[in-house]
Amino acid sequence: MPDPNLFTRNALLSALAHSRLVPDMERLFASMPERDAVSYNALITGFSSTGSPARSVQLYRALLREESVRPTRITLSAMIMVASALSDRALGHSVHCQVLRLGFGAYAFVGSPLVDMYAKMGLIRDARRVFQEMEAKTVVMYNTLITGLLRCKMIEDAKGLFQLMVDRDSITWTTMVTGLTQNGLQLEALDVFRRMRAEGVGIDQYTFGSILTACGALAALEEGKQIHAYITRTCRIYEKLEWLNSKMAEEGYKPDVSSVLHDVADADKVHMISHHSEKLAIAFGLIFVPQEMPIRIVKNLRGNLVYLTLQRRLSREEFKEVAIHTQRHWLGCKD
Repeated sequence: MPDPNLFTRNALLSALAHSRLVPDMERLFASMPERDAVSYNALITGFSSTGSPARSVQLYRALLREESVRPTRITLSAMIMVASALSDRALGHSVHCQVLRLGFGAYAFVGSPLVDMYAKMGLIRDARRVFQEMEAKTVVMYNTLITGLLRCKMIEDAKGLFQLMVDRDSITWTTMVTGLTQNGLQLEALDVFRRMRAEGVGIDQYTFGSILTACGALAALEEGKQIHAYITRTCRIYEKLEWLNSKMAEEGYKPDVSSVLHDVADADKVHMISHHSEKLAIAFGLIFVPQEMPIRIVKNLRGNLVYLTLQRRLSREEFKEVAIHTQRHWLGCKD
């Protein structure tokens, strides 16, 4: 007879794993009269997140011996990362075989981790094969393979893959800048950075660190000074943006992650929305546009609620006129 409390026990098991309470997690698992894939997944991810990947392997092998339980996509994704952490090629190939046997081979949720695993192990041929077999290649998969190629000093292959990409995110550009710099190609790194800025791509501390290293190696003092000034200005903008986001939260605004179609975690979706280009434009305007002048932004916006919330707060905090042109009409607000 199935355990009527299995769902509750699994929920508690997952909570203990999330809280890194390993002894309690183990005791509960051992006392359970019945276990399913969710039970095993909780322990596998719990052990891997607490620095005990070898214990995850033991649980995975125990799961495979169960007649009534089979691995799920969560199991396999977790075990791919475990194999990568252990640099265990045999385990990696074994998990990959399970992926194919269970019919998950064409799915991105295992494709990206597999590409990353093989690339980190130096098995670039295997990484490329997985990448090529994916029906829908995500930006994450491109970024992962480019990183692996650069790590293995396959520069021309990495540049070729970069050029093939239709959509590139800030991670793509930063990966190229960093990889080229680390491989001694500072001039090319500088060229990619200039293109990155020209396309208006967001730049983070990793990009800046790599490009300043490139400038130092090239003795490009003037360019380095310009980039340093740009960093200082950008930091001010992002500080203002964080202030805007906190004020919006006080107004009761919560980001609607359903508008983000990228296959990423909800926390990453919130970050994307919180750093949307129109918000950056408003933050820039609040710093550099004179107080008596209005801020006017024209863009194809995702929705009105976020900007109405912004305007309502800005009219009280900054005493500024803010006008935003949406797809259908102007949203205006003035103190």
